[in-house]
Amino acid sequence: MFVGKAEYIENVNDAAWNAVGNAHLALDSVLIFEAQISQEFPPTKKYCFEVRGNQTVKVYSYEFSEATINGYKGW
Repeated sequence: MFVGKAEYIENVNDAAWNAVGNAHLALDSVLIFEAQISQEFPPTKKYCFEVRGNQTVKVYSYEFSEATINGYKGW
């Protein structure tokens, strides 16, 4: 996927903190949205288990992740 020409960032530190600040501004909306999506999924459908190395870990299910991504696209 081609996303265009790279842009030089003069001050990487400022750019990183601006990204953090912008993400923080969306935090309440993201948490509300995640709570709404979570109500549509029982825990047995929201989570699944997968093996990573020699450990089994609990992760969000593919279906829950897809619903979340599709919901953000409609924002």
